[in-house]
Order: sequence, then structure tokens, then C-alpha cells
Amino acid sequence: MDVCRIVALDHWCLRTLLGIKWHQFVRNEEVRTTKQPNLTMIIQSRHFSIFGHTARMDDDADAKMILTAPPPENWKRPPGHPHITWLNTIQRDLRDYNLTLKEAVDLAQNRPLWRLMSMHGAMHSKWCMPGKKNVFCCLIATVLQAAWQLAVWLCINRPL
Repeated sequence: MDVCRIVALDHWCLRTLLGIKWHQFVRNEEVRTTKQPNLTMIIQSRHFSIFGHTARMDDDADAKMILTAPPPENWKRPPGHPHITWLNTIQRDLRDYNLTLKEAVDLAQNRPLWRLMSMHGAMHSKWCMPGKKNVFCCLIATVLQAAWQLAVWLCINRPL
């Protein structure tokens, strides 16, 4: 995923919606005051949502087998196709939450907790915007992150 291109598109769309012309010098931080979540966070939230849905499927479901099965040994990716897989993208996004893929699959079985985690990224970007020095916003984000880590710890370390 080209994050820089997505961020540029996000800022361009916001500027267009706000009626800011190209010759006006308005900083991106000022454009971000719309409280619109970052497009990258929305995409990450949707990735987690779909991942949770497939993780809760039966092991013999076609969608789950396709997403989790490794490619055959003699298979080579066709030219022009992306080298990173959807599962690699999920693993990279999970690193932000200090989770492995196996822990995420176990955690996704708890639907309300997984929904909280998948929405957390978009909510966090809405409350704590870059360049904004608001103590209350950062306090809420810190409390949410601590509650999230406690919930993950309880879910992983507590036998069912």
C-alpha cells in the first residue's frame, strides 16, 4: 500500500471539499481540523474488520482457506502483480498493536473486542490529530490504549 499516495489523495480530497484552491497557502494541519479521520486509518480499520470476519469462519470455508493457505512451492508471482500479500499487510498493521497473527486470530473470536480494536485506529486519528497539542485528546487516547491493552491481555491469558 502506497501510504504517501493515499495521504496525498486524502489531503487533495479534503482541500477540494473545503474549496481550497491550489494557489492558496493552507497547511495540511489546518486542513486536518475537519475531524475527518485519515484515509489510511479507515483502510486499516476495514482491513481488520474483514480479517476478523474471515478469522471467525470455519476452517473449511473457501474464503478462509484462500486467504491463509501458502502458495505452492513452484508458484511464481506473475509480472506486474504486487509482491506483498493481503496477509502481510495485516501482519504489518498488527505490529502497531504488538500482536502476532495467531494472537489476532484468537482475539478475533471475541467479536465485540475485535470490533473495538478495528475501530480504535480511526477513532484515535480523529481524537489526536498530528500537530495538535490538546492534552484532553491525548489523555483520552492514552486511556483507550491502556484499556485496549488490558482487554487484549485478559483475553489472551485467561483460559476459556
